[in-house]
Amino acid sequence: MHRWCLIACSLILSVGCYFHSVVSDASPKPGSTVLVKLSQDSDPRLTALIGSNAYLVDGHVLKSTPDSLALALSHVQRLGGHVEPWHGEHVAFPRSMVAGVERRRLSVPATAALVGGIMTGLVALGKVVAKQPVMR
Repeated sequence: MHRWCLIACSLILSVGCYFHSVVSDASPKPGSTVLVKLSQDSDPRLTALIGSNAYLVDGHVLKSTPDSLALALSHVQRLGGHVEPWHGEHVAFPRSMVAGVERRRLSVPATAALVGGIMTGLVALGKVVAKQPVMR
């Protein structure tokens, strides 16, 4: 039983509860996870970089300069709502294409509440199962 609880906690903590906060200085640190809103100026350079109708991109910052923002992409969201997984492809966006940047952060209180709730449920389930008679 304890082993299952540890496995469940590990899975929850690896996913966690996250929130996005606006990056005010517009220069996120390399390694941080960001969500970037792209400008919709129908720039053909954007289509050449990641395809048509891209609205949001999610990824890890590789480099941030006043002229560009280089990311290792994990997701691209299109205007119709379709989300495409990417596998760390490196793309440098000119700043003229970037409408906004948000940093992804772990919410410790929400993650702790989620873990606590699931653990309580697992313990209760374990007690109910332990009280059931064994059928042979």
